[in-house]
Amino acid sequence: MAFYRDGVIQEYVPRIIKVFDSVLFMSDGTYKINNDELNVETEEGFKKELKEIALYMSNTKKIQDNEQHKVILLSAKKDDKTIKLKNVIPNDLIDKNGNKTAFVQGQRYVSLQKLLNSKTTTELVSIGNHELGKKKKKI
Repeated sequence: MAFYRDGVIQEYVPRIIKVFDSVLFMSDGTYKINNDELNVETEEGFKKELKEIALYMSNTKKIQDNEQHKVILLSAKKDDKTIKLKNVIPNDLIDKNGNKTAFVQGQRYVSLQKLLNSKTTTELVSIGNHELGKKKKKI
């Protein structure tokens, strides 16, 4: 999962560590994980991270009481699981009138190989899989 901000794809590509489809956050900074997703390993392994998220959501007033969210835990910037691209990838896409156009409108899927081998967003959308080989690295 890469991040696009300020007209560039950021150079750090974190790995998805864990996905919780249903976490209930309370305004007092506590949380509850959907019972289907909860087990002892999950609770102990991610308790610190979930508590930090719950406190942040509560302190910044980003939630209503008993609000349900999907939570995706990502590897940290300096984690070995996080991939670092050679550079940020600037958006240089233009529309048919020659005006700059957004690379991402909502979300866009691009293979890791394309991210590793492209210098611009034009290259990202124009590089064919045949040039990269058929084997894709899974992240």
